[in-house]
Amino acid sequence: MLGRIWAAALALVATTCIGSAQTPRPPAEDFQVREDCLFDTLKKSDKERAPTTMAELTDLANTATEQCSASLWRKMSRQDEEKDRWRTRSHALYIEQQFKVERQIKNMP
Repeated sequence: MLGRIWAAALALVATTCIGSAQTPRPPAEDFQVREDCLFDTLKKSDKERAPTTMAELTDLANTATEQCSASLWRKMSRQDEEKDRWRTRSHALYIEQQFKVERQIKNMP
């Protein structure tokens, strides 16, 4: 029982100490700027290239993610950056797939 209390106390102290040393989260406005950039960049690329294969869609999503997130990632810790990188790539791929669906619906007879 005492071992569990001690472990919990150490975990609390470690979390408090580590938490205070972490890089603060960038402001919400930075995320909105990135979201707008992703949408605009992907829309423009979709009109220019009209990707059809998954590889093309993924390539566009990855390129837009890198382009639109660079300034935001500089404000994050390395660990947070990696997590955000994967989430943003998935989100960009989702946006690009939605554009593909819209294009296919538009081109239906």
